[in-house]
Amino acid sequence: MIDNNNERFKKRAKLLRTIVLFMFLGLIFQLFRIQILMHSEFKAKSEKQVKSLYKETGRRGKILASTGEDLAYDTVEADVIIDPKRFEEVLNKKEVLTAIRKYGVFNVEGELDKIDKISSKRYYKLLENLTYNQRTELEKELKDLGIKKKEIFFEKKNKRIYPNEDLLRPIIGFMAKTDEGGARDVARFGIEKEYDSYLDGGTRDIQRYLSANRKREIPTVNRIENKDKKNGDDIILALDYVIQYIMQDEVNKFVEAYNPIWLTGIMVDPNTGEILGMVSLPSGTKATVRNNAVQNIYEPGSIFKPLIVSAALEEKLITTESTFPNPTSSIQIMGATIRDAEGNAKGMMMTPQDIIMKSSNVGMVQIADRFTKDKFEEYLRKYGFYEKTGIDFANEPEPRQQPNSKWDGLKKYTMAFGQGIAVTPLQIAMGFSTVINGGNLLEPTFVKKIVNEDGITIYDHKPYIKRRVISEETSAQVREMLYQTVEHGGGVNAKIEGYHIGGKTGTAQKSGKGGYQRGKYILSYCGFYPVEKPQYLLLVVANEPHSDMIYASQLMAPLFKSIMERVFRYKKILPTTAVVEKVGNVNLVNRKLVPTILNNTMPDLKGLSSREVMDIFKNRDIEIEVRGNGIVDTYSPIVGTNLQNIKKVKINLKEKN
Repeated sequence: MIDNNNERFKKRAKLLRTIVLFMFLGLIFQLFRIQILMHSEFKAKSEKQVKSLYKETGRRGKILASTGEDLAYDTVEADVIIDPKRFEEVLNKKEVLTAIRKYGVFNVEGELDKIDKISSKRYYKLLENLTYNQRTELEKELKDLGIKKKEIFFEKKNKRIYPNEDLLRPIIGFMAKTDEGGARDVARFGIEKEYDSYLDGGTRDIQRYLSANRKREIPTVNRIENKDKKNGDDIILALDYVIQYIMQDEVNKFVEAYNPIWLTGIMVDPNTGEILGMVSLPSGTKATVRNNAVQNIYEPGSIFKPLIVSAALEEKLITTESTFPNPTSSIQIMGATIRDAEGNAKGMMMTPQDIIMKSSNVGMVQIADRFTKDKFEEYLRKYGFYEKTGIDFANEPEPRQQPNSKWDGLKKYTMAFGQGIAVTPLQIAMGFSTVINGGNLLEPTFVKKIVNEDGITIYDHKPYIKRRVISEETSAQVREMLYQTVEHGGGVNAKIEGYHIGGKTGTAQKSGKGGYQRGKYILSYCGFYPVEKPQYLLLVVANEPHSDMIYASQLMAPLFKSIMERVFRYKKILPTTAVVEKVGNVNLVNRKLVPTILNNTMPDLKGLSSREVMDIFKNRDIEIEVRGNGIVDTYSPIVGTNLQNIKKVKINLKEKN
């Protein structure tokens, strides 16, 4: 009996072991299936339950003036989002919406009905565009009302701010939706578009792990995120904010007085190509914005003459002493009659200095006649009129110049005085800069440097010389001619007492169907300071200003002067000689013009110190005889004497009372 029981026990034990073995094998197989065969599937399900993946939008970089002012920047705003399904559990719904209504306009009862009807949904946008301070205040109020972030939350977004949008839009550009719509704004014009790849902070993916109920984050060794930069780089322009304001203010006064079709002003450092100020009116809306300085094409008129004179001097087709007859203020060429706009050079034997000072078309025709077509075109190309300037601006047009094989017989002659050639104001500014900076054609730039989010400068502008066009000697000769033009010629209305300024006017008759239009002009003035080593070049251009005065010398030279006078005050640039005298506690400035560029005639020395006289004559083989102490009282030879054969200048000094 006992044996039978033992036998049955053994059989049962064996069966149990077999069952356990199969169960164990089944468990092993199931673990193998889950962990090995179905690893990817279950991992995906697990991560879906606990992993949270979201996108974070970085701040777009700032655009700043060189003087530090923000011209474009991002601010963080937020939309108020309700989760209707979870909001159903809130007991004080009306009180909550009443608190939110302080930050926007909506009907509380109406919104409660809407939310109730979509209670199965998880997303409803209640308010848009709360500022950071508003969001912070509302978050505190909602917390006091017992609201957790899961019922109501904030969706942050970046908004682009332009403190001077209307005025600076032609330079800065703007951000806007694409024609096809889209969640993010895109750069549409100007600096925003040209430097979009630097400015754009883009988005980055952030990965985190939450508990099963998704109420808390599970700490991990490292939060997983992509390595792309979070925020955009800051763009620092060469633009001086105060100079920009001065230009804008003076140009606005001009527009109010004369209502031109369009007007532009460009201030550039002629040694670096950096744009210090640029005005374009009208500035246009986002749909019609245009930068007149960069994009408008026009015939420049007489402002073009110094470029051709420079080329002729460089090629030794003329010298500073060459003379050209002008008996009648008109000339016949290729079957056409070309006249001077004014008859103030009639009857003269004109030097190049006279031609520029009197702005003689007749003289320019005679200079042009010494060029071959090939050589004339060669200099147009050297000055950059057959190519874009290369400015860092997204909307610069292609040039429209033709090769000389397509010119008619008259074109070379008319181009010599700025008609029959189409250029942009920026091309003229850079060509003029070439004439006065020692002869180098530079590439213009808006941007001075680029700084990344860590404060590291990743780009620092260095002047880019595209080519040498004329020699330093030729440049100095033409600067002197342009200085005399301001002192005694057509640019006298741009003269500022005590400052060495050079410049040239341009009065260009507008072309149209059937030829040039009577009474319609584009007026311009291009001037620079100081003559010895120019640091500022300013070009102002107005299309058809409404005035009885039709010459650039009457309208544009005074506009140049009004801008530069304010720039001198802002930059604290005193007149060339400023003797500061202290009377009591007051400093008085006695301004005296020092002719540091010596011509071939004796300048006025009265009131100067002996050192200043020495500086004037330091590059001449002339002995200075000094008697007495103080400042110059009398001197010889007299003002206006030709210095060619003078070996000694005598000055008598006298103590100032």
